[in-house]
Amino acid sequence: MLLFLLFASHALSQNCTFNYHNKKGGHYLFSTYYESDMMTRREGVCESFINGKLYERRVFSKGRIIEEELNHVDLIPRVRYKLDSNPKDSIISVLIIYTEKGTLTEKWIFYENKEKRRCQKTIQYGVNGKEHYITHRAWVKDSEIDQYLRPNNPPHTIDEEGYTSMSVPFGEDIAYHSNGKLASINYHRFVITNYPDEVSKEGPMMKYFDNGQLHVKGQFKEGKAEGKFLNYYPTGEISEEKYFHRDIHVGTWKGWYSNGKTKYLEFYDSLSRDPFNPSFLKWWNENGVLVKERIIDRDGKGYEKICYDDGKPMMHEDIIHFQRYDGERWDWTQQGLLIRYQDKSPKADTVLIINFENGSRYKLTVNKMEDPNSVYEEKEWYPGGILKIHVIAQRNAKEPKSERREYYPNGKLSSLMIYDGKTIQETSYYRNDQKKREIHYLNNLIEGNYLFYDSLGQLREESSYTNGLRNGTCTTFDSLGKVIHRMNYLNGCPDHAQKKTVNLPKRNIKELDDQLSDMIIRTAIQLHIMNLNAYGKTEMIPKERIDSTAQQLLYLYDEWNSHLPKDPFPFQNENIVAPKFTFVLPAAEYGSLSTGDLSHPNTQILLHVFDSLGWVFPTDWKLTGTDQIATFSNGNIYNHYFLNRIFQYWYQRGQVDFGPIGQTVIDYGLRWRTEAERSVQFGTPSGSPCVQSFNVPGYSSNGVASFLVYDDGTVEFRNCHMKWEDMKYIPVIGHPNMYKD
Repeated sequence: MLLFLLFASHALSQNCTFNYHNKKGGHYLFSTYYESDMMTRREGVCESFINGKLYERRVFSKGRIIEEELNHVDLIPRVRYKLDSNPKDSIISVLIIYTEKGTLTEKWIFYENKEKRRCQKTIQYGVNGKEHYITHRAWVKDSEIDQYLRPNNPPHTIDEEGYTSMSVPFGEDIAYHSNGKLASINYHRFVITNYPDEVSKEGPMMKYFDNGQLHVKGQFKEGKAEGKFLNYYPTGEISEEKYFHRDIHVGTWKGWYSNGKTKYLEFYDSLSRDPFNPSFLKWWNENGVLVKERIIDRDGKGYEKICYDDGKPMMHEDIIHFQRYDGERWDWTQQGLLIRYQDKSPKADTVLIINFENGSRYKLTVNKMEDPNSVYEEKEWYPGGILKIHVIAQRNAKEPKSERREYYPNGKLSSLMIYDGKTIQETSYYRNDQKKREIHYLNNLIEGNYLFYDSLGQLREESSYTNGLRNGTCTTFDSLGKVIHRMNYLNGCPDHAQKKTVNLPKRNIKELDDQLSDMIIRTAIQLHIMNLNAYGKTEMIPKERIDSTAQQLLYLYDEWNSHLPKDPFPFQNENIVAPKFTFVLPAAEYGSLSTGDLSHPNTQILLHVFDSLGWVFPTDWKLTGTDQIATFSNGNIYNHYFLNRIFQYWYQRGQVDFGPIGQTVIDYGLRWRTEAERSVQFGTPSGSPCVQSFNVPGYSSNGVASFLVYDDGTVEFRNCHMKWEDMKYIPVIGHPNMYKD
């Protein structure tokens, strides 16, 4: 409001300068204003004009504003204020504010109440000129505030009458609808606190519809709802009856439709272990049919059921310890067919049954408790009744075993997976019964020989793995059995010296055009920066490692484009610029660096740090006063954890500054999806210096496509868990409720 009152147009030509900062006091109109020496009180008239017409005019008496006239740039009235000169009247002054069109928008009436306290009545007007809102506030004196309010009210904000800039609501506040009819009325008690509006409501409150009918009626005590609250329809019928104690729901709540029929009954039990939710609830539709019921005892045991509008059951669920999803639940179609049954109690045998809409079985999960073992079995069917998935697992702490079979809709086996506690053997088949692949896992990592066949039975891949990485000879064949690529590996590192090695031609990062090279290198830098910051690592990322990551990203980029040309590779869209070091070393403590003298013992210590990092010591030292200054940057990426550890001595003495790492957003014009979730990320460590793991979220059934990129340019899915033809964009969604309700 002060800005609204005071800021002037740049176009005006001033006869008098008014600086509203030169004052003592909090409220603009009740402060004492001074000349620039902050000692001489302002006196007389201060005016400014536009094109010879009055723009602003203020009259001062002993430093106080007794009259103010402000106009808009087009000279339409903006503010009118005048101090009341009648000492017998309780009104102190009146401020009137106008819109840019000259219509009345607010009126502030300052007055003294019966206790001689300065108060303010504010009247806000709607666009139609009618009163819209009326409030009352009382000013608080410095002598009335406590130590918690003191920091917000320093001495220079206290005016000559001892008032702070703090005001609190009191009395009634009234709101009106645009048609002039009463909208609401509340009452406030006088209370001095940081947030008085939250605790000041006291006494009755009413809300009204714009037709004049009562909408809500209730009571407040110390700012909280207390006792009975009644709600009404616009036509006058009662709609709800509620009860509160200090804003908490208590007692029996009732609701009615406009035709008088009961809508709901709710009971809040203050002696329950969960008093904030109803322990008894019933809802009816307008036809009087019960559609929802919830009954819970004080220990939290009960049920909830939901019905269709015709009264037929839709859902019934047990509630245990006030929690859903811990007992049994049934769901039915509107035709009365069971579509879901679930029992989540600890010793349940039949855990889950899901049926199709026609009542035929879709899924069955069973837990057979056979001491000392438990057997878990899961079956899933296609709509036609053909088995789709069959899982059976023996859960024994010593020797857990499981078997999973998946079938095509024609009933033929799609895959078989056998787990014996540590190893997994998986075999998959095409629809024509031809074997597709054989794969073994040890501790969830691919291990041993991996074989992949095409649908005609021709071997297309044969590889050897240890701990999830290629280890031994790996060969790729074409459809005629001819070798396309063969390489020997040792823990993921290709052995290029082997004569029988067949290499695929790969692009080098140096061969790329500037834009593509820039995107790939900056993505590599961003990956390392994010990795450093995410784990708080105290390390430096050498330029060589960034170059290596960029080259592996290029391999992944080329492979991606050859298989997913319509899904542009998700480059990072941020530019990371490594900061420069700035050294400011006192000449008295480091010798004459500017002349190339490096013999001083303190300089030798700093040289040792540079040598240990493989960095070249700066040579561009300049003498400025008594300090020698130089900058340094070598393109390596680091974070402040690393810098603080390496240069802690010099940093604490103010002799080195790292500066912030610069970061800007770049629009490459090629980003298909700009969500952060779609950006390529580092995966878990590969376990080999020759292999980098990358993740791209949103492209597989588990949400992440994980790649391994080898130094020889070959790219594979981690653990060979999928092929490029399996890649499918999956939108990122929230975590939906497991039930439809």
